[in-house]
Amino acid sequence: MFDTTNQTETLHTTAAEGDYSAIFDELMQEDNPALAATEQSGADAADDSGSTAEEDIFSDYAEQSGNQPDTEDDGRYRVVYNGKEMYLTLDELKTNAQKGLNYDHVKQEYDILRAQPGAQAVLKDARKSGLSAEAYLVEQKRQQKRSRIAHLVRRGIREKDAQYMTDLEDRIEAERVREERKKPFYDFVRTYPDVDPGSIPPRAWKLYRGGMDLISAYAMCENERLRADVLRERQNADSRTRSAGSAISSAPVEAPDPFLEGLMG
Repeated sequence: MFDTTNQTETLHTTAAEGDYSAIFDELMQEDNPALAATEQSGADAADDSGSTAEEDIFSDYAEQSGNQPDTEDDGRYRVVYNGKEMYLTLDELKTNAQKGLNYDHVKQEYDILRAQPGAQAVLKDARKSGLSAEAYLVEQKRQQKRSRIAHLVRRGIREKDAQYMTDLEDRIEAERVREERKKPFYDFVRTYPDVDPGSIPPRAWKLYRGGMDLISAYAMCENERLRADVLRERQNADSRTRSAGSAISSAPVEAPDPFLEGLMG
């Protein structure tokens, strides 16, 4: 079976690199501790609210939509999915909403996976398992983690400790990948501190996605732009010179002055 361990790391890295503006925003936030502290305090307040805030998410949605959800006497909510009507409890609604949020992330990985070597093998295995490609990737990650935990347990480590160790390893690896994908942007900001990231031309991003480092890609595009500016200025100067020469050659010739001709002999 296709080994998705390294593949998953590549997927996370590549997917993250797609949102360049978000990465630059992170860098700016890190350079502005006051801004980061303000946002963090807001996040902490949200965390302190507990399950009440979680329920408010659904109540806000109901208020914004202008329609209260249909409910049964037993408190279940009526929903329609794929054309089928069903009734779910609030907890079931929360669970399925979270699945929907996770789906967006996994789908992004799946879209990237299709363009990578070995993708067809993964898609084939997914079809054999009866799962969608997205669900198959999620299940593969779960199996890999269970396998790592089992390996630690066989070495004599308590299952609870093994779970903690694998969670910690995953967090450390996620942070390593995060810093690794941000490094090109750190380097760019240090090299071009006065350049607005929004002004980076699309061609530079295309070169970057093709494997060129961002600094070199931007420098190449800038050199091309400068050469084009010089060539355009040269062409404009030539055009002005030709226009001036044409004006001189087409100027009317004055008739000879008889007095001057007689004076000069």
